[in-house]
Amino acid sequence: MKVTFVRHGQTEWNRLGKQQGLADIPLDQTGIEQARKTAQLLKDEVFDCVYCSPLKRARQTAQMICEGRNIPIILEQRLIERDMGEFEGMTWHQFDTRAFWDYTADLHYRKAENIRDFDTAAVAVRCTDYYFGFDCYYPYNTLLIISCLNNNT
Repeated sequence: MKVTFVRHGQTEWNRLGKQQGLADIPLDQTGIEQARKTAQLLKDEVFDCVYCSPLKRARQTAQMICEGRNIPIILEQRLIERDMGEFEGMTWHQFDTRAFWDYTADLHYRKAENIRDFDTAAVAVRCTDYYFGFDCYYPYNTLLIISCLNNNT
């Protein structure tokens, strides 16, 4: 099995350094161009199926990559980003992002997803079990996975 991973293109919130987590922010003009370039880079790749985060930025990226191709796009909840809760929409400088991403700190928040819970749920269950389960559960040979998980995960 061959699996290709793509992260969504840029959003306005990415550009502004805002935490977007589960906020359903669309691609900005740069993100649209990035998705088009990615589509061009992948134009000769054959994909049996695309699994995509249901968030708009990932869906838009998937749609541009698959445009003009008969590739099913399956929305997969486990490919969403960490829930930023009360920090959603804030910039990196408006709260202690170092502590927010510090696994050893193990901080708990009113709404935001704890890093250890995220690591356990998102990385292990949302991703690892999901990715490694492909061989057992999916009849596809080549997959494209479009995720909202960021560089910190």
